[in-house]
Amino acid sequence: MLEDPYADIAYLGRPCQYIMTDSCNKSVWTFGRYDSTSLESMNEAIDYLKKMGGYKELELVGYSGGATLALLSAAHRKDVTSIWTLAGNLDPHFTNAFHKVTPMPSAMNPLDFQERLSQIPQLHFYGSKDPIIPYQISKHYRNSLSRQNCISINRVEGATHSQVWNQEWRRLISVKPECRLINDEKE
Repeated sequence: MLEDPYADIAYLGRPCQYIMTDSCNKSVWTFGRYDSTSLESMNEAIDYLKKMGGYKELELVGYSGGATLALLSAAHRKDVTSIWTLAGNLDPHFTNAFHKVTPMPSAMNPLDFQERLSQIPQLHFYGSKDPIIPYQISKHYRNSLSRQNCISINRVEGATHSQVWNQEWRRLISVKPECRLINDEKE
């Protein structure tokens, strides 16, 4: 995202991702990373940044697990105009089952808020060589929504989970999220 041409951007990490405090423990980083406490923390930070910058609306971008928090934040706010995700974990429950790893019982699931999310234009980019968040994750998310006209899934050729995104960001950010007319929904 260092290639982002816009000056008015902010980067947020999940609680305890970069700065460890006394409140950081194994639960916060593992099973609690998508729980209501993490979501409240993210929304507090977003509110602060929005107030300091004098913004009325915002776009959220989430990478990997940040995609889950971007979706959850958008579902609980009225000021989000679009959501962009890169290699995004769009459904933690499905992703954990897909990889046959331990479920996160306290994780909130963006699909539980699909009524709100289905109205927000969304762009979900996945890497053609990403074994961590493959196309099936994005496809499952889109297919689980009752309304899909605001969801766009785009393949980024050659991208792994952590490589190629910086080189492609200027091109990716030129794609604008939008909702298609319901009649155009057939693919």
